[in-house]
Amino acid sequence: LTQQTQESGTANITVVQNEWQDAVVDPADVVLCAHVLYTIRDIGGFLKKLGCHARNTVLAVVHQAPPQNQPSALWKEVHGQERLALPSLPQLREVLEELEISYQVDLMPPQPARGFATMEQAITQVSRRLYLANGNPEADRLEPILPG
Repeated sequence: LTQQTQESGTANITVVQNEWQDAVVDPADVVLCAHVLYTIRDIGGFLKKLGCHARNTVLAVVHQAPPQNQPSALWKEVHGQERLALPSLPQLREVLEELEISYQVDLMPPQPARGFATMEQAITQVSRRLYLANGNPEADRLEPILPG
């Protein structure tokens, strides 16, 4: 975001690189929270702070289905257990309704699936999504189960 702001010459965006709970910021017309809510424990406090700092609008960007859902089938084969799905839009709606926070959902158009140019690129990307470090013995299970 910082790079795109600089490249476009936009001067009315402030990027705060800090944990939101600890951030000290002035109110703004629009507060943007993109792909952060999935792992927040005190979701109510987090959302209330967003609302208190927005003079006009809070924009929260979340996946409709659990993020990193695509490699979930591989997760069990590699790690030997089911992957716990992170909360996503349905759970956020429940929280907003429970907190009596009004909201509007605008869905983005679905994006086409992107493939990989090479098997090496696939292994690198999927390893990252499965949290497999180089030299991890579980990483050896990945290549044989990827479609060729």
